Amino acid sequence: MYQKTAIIDKPAVVSARSGLTLRKLPKEDYQQAWLLPYNAIVKVHKQTNVLETHQGIMGKWYHVKYLDKSGYVFGGYLNIGTIMQAPAPDEQAVEKIFDTHMQGVLLRALVNVKHGLILRKLPSTSAESITIIPQSEEVGILKYLKSTEVVEERWGNWCKVRHRQKEGYLFSGFLTFTTAKITNVIGAKLRQKATIKSKMELLIPQGSRVFLLSNKPVTKAIIGGVIGYWYKAAYQRKQGYLFSPNLKIQGY
Repeated sequence: MYQKTAIIDKPAVVSARSGLTLRKLPKEDYQQAWLLPYNAIVKVHKQTNVLETHQGIMGKWYHVKYLDKSGYVFGGYLNIGTIMQAPAPDEQAVEKIFDTHMQGVLLRALVNVKHGLILRKLPSTSAESITIIPQSEEVGILKYLKSTEVVEERWGNWCKVRHRQKEGYLFSGFLTFTTAKITNVIGAKLRQKATIKSKMELLIPQGSRVFLLSNKPVTKAIIGGVIGYWYKAAYQRKQGYLFSPNLKIQGY
């Protein structure tokens, strides 16, 4: 039984590139959980007093809240405070984004807001609109501004981005940076539902980087005797589910 120490409304930033699993209980195994996005800012309420090591990283379990969800996360991938780190340049940033010139692009990000995002001329919600970028479109990040603020209850930074031939600003709190890489030598099947029996949407090649989405829970499964988890994912304007043994997950 874990003893907990109260930490009142302490903010922390998710530092895991593939996101951080929000569990009901502070333990390794789980049946279903939510994925907290990379660079999300959460409120820490409690911590355990037991130091553990997972994936070579030491930390304690924290009870946190993010938007309307709460649960436990492994603290080895949390940075206390509100200072967000600019994502490291994507080694696959040179991969083509549909109709977008890639010169100067540091990494890719995904628009995953149902009604799209307004590309603005300046880093402000009151700035003039350039265009609306639809859901499932990728943008190229040109610059990640340092100041952190809150927009519609989401912490984030403004980013200078390019979409097709247009450049402007988007708020990072509404972009998805959470990614994983396909490791299976024969690629990975993106399926319409979180089951091996579901129809395949497409086959994603080995080495490709996919976006992991936070709008559906991560669920445990056993396929061919292998234990893993189904993740909601996006790749080249298509969304579906990927099984974790085919992925390199940078998080816990």
